[in-house]
Amino acid sequence: MLIKTYFDGCGISPNGVINEEYITLTALTGTEDQWEFFNQEWMKILADKPYYLHVTDALSLRDGFAVEHGWTKPKVIALITECVNFLKDMCAVEAKREGANKIIDLEGLRPSVVRIHIEDFAKAQAEHPDLNSITDVCTFQSIDDCWRWHFYKKGDGFEMYFDQGEPFYGHAVERQRHGRHAKDYRRLTSVLIEEVNMRTCPGIQAADLFTWAVSHAEASAPWPWYRELLAIHRDEQIFHYADLLHPSAETLTKLKRYKFSKRKPLNRKAQEPGS
Repeated sequence: MLIKTYFDGCGISPNGVINEEYITLTALTGTEDQWEFFNQEWMKILADKPYYLHVTDALSLRDGFAVEHGWTKPKVIALITECVNFLKDMCAVEAKREGANKIIDLEGLRPSVVRIHIEDFAKAQAEHPDLNSITDVCTFQSIDDCWRWHFYKKGDGFEMYFDQGEPFYGHAVERQRHGRHAKDYRRLTSVLIEEVNMRTCPGIQAADLFTWAVSHAEASAPWPWYRELLAIHRDEQIFHYADLLHPSAETLTKLKRYKFSKRKPLNRKAQEPGS
């Protein structure tokens, strides 16, 4: 059984500019059959509309959702609501069986979200300089979450697709190709890892919905679709200073041995629109 995961993130621009309080990476994982059905139905929703959904573009009435193309805020909200309702039906749900703890229905797509507080990470990294970049830590933690779903489904193949222009893809490929890391994590060497344009990829568009909602959770957006999306059961990990302060000695030893390439430092000198 082939398992596919689609990733979308926010919090940092392609040139390393911070534009959020957190780095956020959403992953949506499912079987090949689930994604085939999802893609068909998603494109039906978008028929006779812009061929893609990007929440920031839509809510800002820009690019394919510009006013000159006939778009208004009510029309945008109606489209996003339709997409969210479909996504709710497609995602795995938490269920409770009599005499047992809550379980997850394995027949749906599984969302997972990793968020790392940027300032807290900087403080932790100052104490542990061997920690990788924040986007690398976020990427590897998200991939690790997705592997659990792969094991649940007894997958015999794995494909991962990342949004074009985001730093997460580069980290995944570096870990896959790095000789010492690949030796420690052999399972990653057989995974297909690709970077794709989200405008042609329904899976990443759906992940973008989650990323936008989670990264705006503190803003309490007024739309029902927003609250319904946040209510979808998902794996979610949020890392603050206390969570980052004590990496295991084994982890630090491995990081020293891997010697991953250094990334440009993050900066806040120019604010850019979020994802």
